[in-house]
Amino acid sequence: MGDRLLRAQVRVRALEPSEAAVTARFRRAGSGPVALLLIDFPGQSLTELAVTVGGAPAEVARQDPPAGAVRRLTVARVPAGQELVVRYRVRLPGRYAYRFPLPVPDLQPEAAGAAVHLSVELPPGAEYRGDSFPRLVAADGNRLVADLVGVPGFVHVVFGAGPGVPAYRRIEALALAGAILPCLLALAWLARYRRARRAA
Repeated sequence: MGDRLLRAQVRVRALEPSEAAVTARFRRAGSGPVALLLIDFPGQSLTELAVTVGGAPAEVARQDPPAGAVRRLTVARVPAGQELVVRYRVRLPGRYAYRFPLPVPDLQPEAAGAAVHLSVELPPGAEYRGDSFPRLVAADGNRLVADLVGVPGFVHVVFGAGPGVPAYRRIEALALAGAILPCLLALAWLARYRRARRAA
């Protein structure tokens, strides 16, 4: 089966347009270290970071990049069948409101189909404006969901009172996704290449 991402559950609890609590759960097919890539938007604040494997605190090497780059968290050991859980709270400046970075594991996703379940919970009383990346659908209450093949680098979801979302918000979100996704893919490929060379 190889070293693959079997499934992931990512929960984003939006506290306000610029702040959210994120919990991501991963299960893999192989065993060994796992690198997690996390976008670091300029001015972003990441707090309350906690990583566990099988319910126990995990050893994590943290590489903090210059602002606006990609943060790298390497979990030293994740045995097959053990659940890797990452929790943190993120706050962003106003210009990056409604965008919340997600941890992307350096694991090949399963080819069988959508193995990633993404759930976004809006604040009580908030109204979803129909503008999101990736595409989210309404579930129960203030919860929005998506089933995906892989973990996206961030979720963009606009909510609140008032009229519909201006078109520039949608264009801005798509442009940002197009700029960041190739960077994440390149970093993931480089990490796998270096790991393969060390194993050779």
